[in-house]
Amino acid sequence: MPSSQTPRPAGEIRRPPGRVGRRTLLGALAGAAAAAGAASWWRGDIADRRPTDGSWRSSHLDRFLDATESPVAATNLAVAVRNPSVEVGRPVIVLASSADHRAVDVAVFRLGWYDGVGARLIEGRSAVAVRRELGVVAEVLTDGWRSGLYVAATRTSGSVGFERLCPFVVTDSASRSPVVLQIPVATYQAYNAWGGASLYEFNSPHGPATNVRLDRPFDVFDGTGFLYYGDLHLVWWLEREGVDVTYASSVDTHRNPGLMDGRRLFLAGFHDEYWSTSMRDHLEDWLGGGVNAVFLSANNIYWQVEFSDDDSTMWCDKADGGPQGRFRDSGRPEALLLGSQYESYRFPYGTVAADWVVVNGDHWLYHGTGLRGGDRIDRLVGYEWDRLPDDRPAPGVTVVADSPVDTDHRHHACIVEHSGGGIVFNAGTNYWPRLLLGGGHWAADRHVQSITRNLINRLG
Repeated sequence: MPSSQTPRPAGEIRRPPGRVGRRTLLGALAGAAAAAGAASWWRGDIADRRPTDGSWRSSHLDRFLDATESPVAATNLAVAVRNPSVEVGRPVIVLASSADHRAVDVAVFRLGWYDGVGARLIEGRSAVAVRRELGVVAEVLTDGWRSGLYVAATRTSGSVGFERLCPFVVTDSASRSPVVLQIPVATYQAYNAWGGASLYEFNSPHGPATNVRLDRPFDVFDGTGFLYYGDLHLVWWLEREGVDVTYASSVDTHRNPGLMDGRRLFLAGFHDEYWSTSMRDHLEDWLGGGVNAVFLSANNIYWQVEFSDDDSTMWCDKADGGPQGRFRDSGRPEALLLGSQYESYRFPYGTVAADWVVVNGDHWLYHGTGLRGGDRIDRLVGYEWDRLPDDRPAPGVTVVADSPVDTDHRHHACIVEHSGGGIVFNAGTNYWPRLLLGGGHWAADRHVQSITRNLINRLG
């Protein structure tokens, strides 16, 4: 967004202004920590280790799953990772800081269904020395790990429940999983104001930045970024369903044109808004080679970004005439890939929604759901939604939902058949992952679950 003030980078660690909210995310793990002993590692084999304390979800995690606002994390304790994703066998570099210089416990968890617990303790270390400035506190080897969505977590030594977290991805280029799920870390960092500025004016008191670092702590949800807006729900649901999936981040899609070699389905969950030109080029090549893609959200592939060679920094200059900008302004509208594209949004998140209205009810997408043309799925459309350009589908585009949001806005979900054989589904609404499992303002919806199964079974 343009600003009358001079943007500045958001790479420094500064206290964000305004009221600070503090919540504990993880459940009590005091027993595991006590058994570990000082300066020792907590190790667990992913294949057979029993799930962590069930209070991970029941006592703490659900508070964020139901949240409709982003509570700002206090800055007295912080954690980050050096890179947003690592290949299996490569080390995870964990960074932390503490305002009072007290020792911290450090742990790594894999997020997954795990019989409803939601996560599993993988490794940890107690009583690690930490400084006021962000610095390395652990180098964790990932030999034998499973691809997935992980969090690095810290707490002041002796505390019950981890206090600050940071998500990251473990990739596995050797896996033959037919489905790849992209975690949109580029979008997470675009909205992250840790250090004083994001790419947006609303949380950048001195003006938005034109570049942000990717190794910063996150400033909301105790450091987990946008994880709770939908991606975690999708991860849990996929693993509960037993879908054979491997994980990637925005940076992996940017760097690796062979990411989808031998695979069938590229899957994007919540609000995958920020893409580099290389990411888009790779996706177009994959579609041209018969790979399919499913976008379970709205406002995808909207802003163009670039990454530094070492993946530490992301640039996005939104000013008029800037080197980046919206894809549609550079002659590559999102609808060319997705059928429909971002129209608008309406807050507050979770409490404002419209019904999904089925069209083309005989399409394979709806097989076995019991839905017919004109039927509705309650409160599925929001808080952002996509619409057809000029309300007319292009050749190869089938509209599968046409939903009035209000008198001036409509939502369209689409199936797009590309010339190379690849098929794209664009849900065009950010609430889709929330209805897979429910919680808070949403109830789990059997129609959303059945449609998602149809997509994975047909395209993946």
